[in-house]
Amino acid sequence: MSTNSAPPRPGVQLVPAPAQDRRVLRRLMSLYLHDLSEYTDFLEPGPDGSFTYEGLDLYWRSPSLIPLFIRSGDRLAGFLLLNKPPYTPHDIDCVVHEFFILRADRGRGLGRDAAAACFAQYRGRYRLVQLIRNVPAIGFWHSVYAGLNISYEESRQTLAGESFLVQTFTV
Repeated sequence: MSTNSAPPRPGVQLVPAPAQDRRVLRRLMSLYLHDLSEYTDFLEPGPDGSFTYEGLDLYWRSPSLIPLFIRSGDRLAGFLLLNKPPYTPHDIDCVVHEFFILRADRGRGLGRDAAAACFAQYRGRYRLVQLIRNVPAIGFWHSVYAGLNISYEESRQTLAGESFLVQTFTV
């Protein structure tokens, strides 16, 4: 499977999230997990009211785990966590492990542009997973694939008691 990925529009950038900004990413992650909790029974806030992501600190310890901020011009618009081998299935080069756009920036093409930037910068065989109950995320990724002419294979899987849609493709 191959694609002719369109370049991202000017102004949307993927920027490495430096270790000194891990608190910023933690705050964004709590917002992301709050949004995601609508689609699963397995996410709840901690005693302090925030959602935490186990293993987030690993993204600054391994060059195969890549934390990226999504910026629109000079504004922070979200984040993307990208996993590379050995943190992927054996036949996969890249996993978009988590992807988040702030609500104020949704529906304006920033997510599509961030995905295009990721696919242009990190070439190879991809795997993406969405909770089956997260219909907005499934619709978003299907529209990204259509807009970027990405041919993908899709399957339904159950992992840890949750149903997911899994897409694989090569860019």
